[in-house]
Amino acid sequence: MKTVEIDNTGKKNTHEVNRKTFVEALEVPFRDLRPIFSISQVATIFARGKGIIMNLGVIKMLISHDRVWLFNTENEEVTEAIAPGLAKALKADNPDLDFELRVIEFAFNHKMQKMKSTAEDLEKATTRLLKRVEKEYDDRSLERLLKLKKQLSRFEIILKENEAAALEVLDDDEDLQDLCITQRLKLGEGAEVDIEEVESIFESYTDQIERLSYHLGDLKENIDDTQEIIALKLQNRRNSIIRYDLLATLITALFSLLAVVTGLYGMNIKNNLEQNNAAFWIIVGGFVLLFSLFCVLILGYLKRQKIL
Repeated sequence: MKTVEIDNTGKKNTHEVNRKTFVEALEVPFRDLRPIFSISQVATIFARGKGIIMNLGVIKMLISHDRVWLFNTENEEVTEAIAPGLAKALKADNPDLDFELRVIEFAFNHKMQKMKSTAEDLEKATTRLLKRVEKEYDDRSLERLLKLKKQLSRFEIILKENEAAALEVLDDDEDLQDLCITQRLKLGEGAEVDIEEVESIFESYTDQIERLSYHLGDLKENIDDTQEIIALKLQNRRNSIIRYDLLATLITALFSLLAVVTGLYGMNIKNNLEQNNAAFWIIVGGFVLLFSLFCVLILGYLKRQKIL
């Protein structure tokens, strides 16, 4: 498998390796190497033997006390951004941090920058779309709003996975001690290891993720509020249409009773009304007054019941 190897001086070398090399050199069980060799994107951080296995999605690395191996080299971000950036960071003198902690800190910072950039892009897209939807919404805008909400939900899951992986280590002092490989090698097994620096690195990472999660929560809440407002507007429109339809149906039904006049004069049976010129107008006028009274009474009842 192809990997980029970087030592504690920042020297970078790309070459092929097999898993057995790491199992023998770092005393890492074969099965524990799966997170960095598999395509899984689930955040994973733990120490085994003399190495640290870290999977932060694109960033997949195996760390020892004096060198780090980067995997997932088919990804351009690894070869063009992560590897050069890490090599440059390791070349800088920093006597306050051990090698493995500098690598972990760089990995966290790079991951955090990527997540912040993604969050900013989502925020800009969401803000533009919400402003557009508030003025005028159509099917395309509503579909885009739904897609953005799904993207926010997926991104929120990624944040929670990374936070959970870091908190799992942060909540266990033994796990934090296991990550301090340089100190363990210097002091020997069973010696008390200072975990203040590694704890600070993990706390900073989790705090940043937590703040970003809260910000995403506000964005999702804005989308939910907008969707509720749109739903209320659509419901109000449907109610208006139903009221107009009811009114039109009522008026049509009432005036259709005027067909009685047509029936009276259209029958083949003589009823002596045909001979009386005034009878037609009296009947028509009576029916119009009667139907108008019905309309007023029914409309008044519907308004009292708040149907119209």
